[in-house]
Amino acid sequence: MRPQHRNPEMTEVFTARPKSANNKPGSCLVTALAIIHPHVTTTASATMSTSLQPTGRARASCFHCRDNLECRYPQRRGQKAASPIDDTLNIEDTATRSSDTNYHEAIQSEKAKELRNARAIRFLAPDLFRDLHLQLSRMEWDMPAEIEAQLGGRLQMQDTTKSFLELTKSWMPIINGKRHLAAVLNPLAPLPRPTALLALCMKLCCLPIDKPEEKRVLYDLVKRFYAEVEAQEDSCVQVMQSAVFIAVFEMGDAILPAAHLTIGALVRYGMAMGMDRINQDVLGKDCGATAGASWADIEEMRRVWWGALILDRLLAA
Repeated sequence: MRPQHRNPEMTEVFTARPKSANNKPGSCLVTALAIIHPHVTTTASATMSTSLQPTGRARASCFHCRDNLECRYPQRRGQKAASPIDDTLNIEDTATRSSDTNYHEAIQSEKAKELRNARAIRFLAPDLFRDLHLQLSRMEWDMPAEIEAQLGGRLQMQDTTKSFLELTKSWMPIINGKRHLAAVLNPLAPLPRPTALLALCMKLCCLPIDKPEEKRVLYDLVKRFYAEVEAQEDSCVQVMQSAVFIAVFEMGDAILPAAHLTIGALVRYGMAMGMDRINQDVLGKDCGATAGASWADIEEMRRVWWGALILDRLLAA
């Protein structure tokens, strides 16, 4: 039973049915309000239409959003890193990285200066270093990417070493193959740059003669890397071995002016290490380079020095 109102217009409103399907829910209530209070018709209609509209999906929120922290998401499809929120943060990050880089470069430059001074003292007073059992600290230089690309993996260097030792064992056996392979195949330590230089020289000597362009590119790379290692690394037998086989390659390819200079620098390098005194004693103990070395290492140094003398006599003949 429908309620009866004193106002006939109100009775008609509540008893009437919607005339069309377009009538929205709540339209009768709006009409009733218009009759009672005409001045609130517009406001009520807007309020009802807004409140009766279906609400959209709620925005997703994470723990950062709930804690009022800014979230950073990629802005482009396929972008891996998050997009920066503010350019100020990028500027601060760049400044921080730049200051860290400058700090490390300053430390590296200071260490290099101290190493140069220590080398000069050892060159002027080698007996003092030998008697006091002093050793120079080593600088950790980065390996150039082009050198790593030419060397390949450790297994590739192992195959190159085996081929090279088989090639030179009858006429220039100056390399201790076991020690070289132990340094090349050691996965727990980075490859030393003198050892990498020697491995690169082995590859240069093993290249076939029908690849002149590849030989030229690798030869230029070896010469640049040799000059860099000679200037930055401590004096060692691996640098002398590399110079011997660079000279062998230059003599074989008739690069005679460069071969003269290479052999001359090789002999002077050996004399600076004290190699010219290695044959004064049967055990080679009078040589500064043999301090604390084993018999196998001393024998390897002897052979390297003999190889340098043979090349010098052969080229001067």
